[in-house]
Formats: sequence, C-alpha cells, structure tokens
Amino acid sequence: MEAVAARLPAGTAIPLVVYAHGCAGLDDDVVSWADALAHAGYTVVAPDSFARAGRRVSCDGRTVYPRRDPGVLALRESEIRYAVAQARMLTWVRQASIALLGFDQGGVVVAGYRGPPV
Repeated sequence: MEAVAARLPAGTAIPLVVYAHGCAGLDDDVVSWADALAHAGYTVVAPDSFARAGRRVSCDGRTVYPRRDPGVLALRESEIRYAVAQARMLTWVRQASIALLGFDQGGVVVAGYRGPPV
C-alpha cells in the first residue's frame, strides 16, 4: 500500500474497492477486475482468504454453488471488515468512496455484509 501512496501527489485521495474472491481463491477474474477498476481510477484490495493458517477449501471447482458454510462465510466477512478498517486509516483513500465487490462465494459474503458502513 505504501507503494501506491508514494506515487500520489500530496493531498490526493482515491477510491478503493475491497474485492472478495470466489471460493476457489485468487484467480484470473481478480486480475481482470482489478485491472478494469484501476483503469477507472480505483485502487483494489483483494484479501487472500487462503493465506490464513487452517483455512479449509469450501468448494471443489465442480460445484457451482457449494453448500453454505456459515463458518467460512463468517471468516470471509471478518477479512472484509479488516480490509475496510485498514483502508479507513489510509490518508490517500477517499473515505466516502470505499466499495465492496465480490464474486461467487465472495459475492455472497459482500451481499450479506453486516460490518461498518462503507
């Protein structure tokens, strides 16, 4: 994040999108969305939910809509809450322009997000 801030003129604030990936993890879709949003002037943060120790896979890639797993969904929402909280502390983030975007399981988590307003 510091690399982004270092390239901005002083006093600049830009919008930020927190992207919640699907149940298969970070993939080409994340890159495509991040590129499109970056070209539109947004910074994208995409927490990798598989980076946490003990995180179990909740889909097998063959199932379009896997059985709902409340524990995984709660974990995913906690990642979004953390990312939003961190974004709130960054002076270069336009605070009124923090948005959530999710795909697949990440979309379910974003749709049901009950954290602080974004």
